[in-house]
Amino acid sequence: MSSSSRCSLYAELLANIRQISLVASLTSPSDASTRVAVAADGSTIELTHHGEVHKISLPAKIPLGSTLLPIDQRQNGTTALSWRLPLGGTVPQPHLSSDTPAWSATDFDVGVQVACRNCNTVVVEEGTVKVWKDLPSENWAEMMEFWHCHKPDHHHEDGHEHGHSRDEHFGKADEKSLAARGYGASSIISAQPGVGFVDLTTILFTERDCPNITVSS
Repeated sequence: MSSSSRCSLYAELLANIRQISLVASLTSPSDASTRVAVAADGSTIELTHHGEVHKISLPAKIPLGSTLLPIDQRQNGTTALSWRLPLGGTVPQPHLSSDTPAWSATDFDVGVQVACRNCNTVVVEEGTVKVWKDLPSENWAEMMEFWHCHKPDHHHEDGHEHGHSRDEHFGKADEKSLAARGYGASSIISAQPGVGFVDLTTILFTERDCPNITVSS
């Protein structure tokens, strides 16, 4: 991601559908000065807005070199722009270091006992955890729009086709509306009894499931 006090660019590789999702966030509405261009080699995006220039390297090359990306009429005059860009050539595969414990919820057995590796004190008793779930990334609220065919401010209408692009349903809900649905930036992930949450560096349990732990105020 490329960012400053004025604008930011975010590009995500969607390998399964062979596309790159590109989002530009502006602090003032887009206008005639706003231009988003693909570099000649298809590996870089350049955003120009009110005389300022911002660049981002794409996670993979696209076959659209030396091209200006069109701004959809419904996004014109807004502070958020988005595109889906086709991939060119092979899709790069993510590299995982051999010493990185790429844990996920599926790697843990239901009801397993959790103990301290150093002193062997039982932290979570056997049979306590009924289900394991993966924790979302830290910026899950910001990435909400990538997860849904409809944002929270759009109602699902009969006959809607899920093949439509995200651009065709562009809109922005206010923070109060998002928070009411659990999507606001102030929303948090809370521990739940009988549930173990896990990501690459964290295992999260509710306090009541850890009887041998003293919690400091």
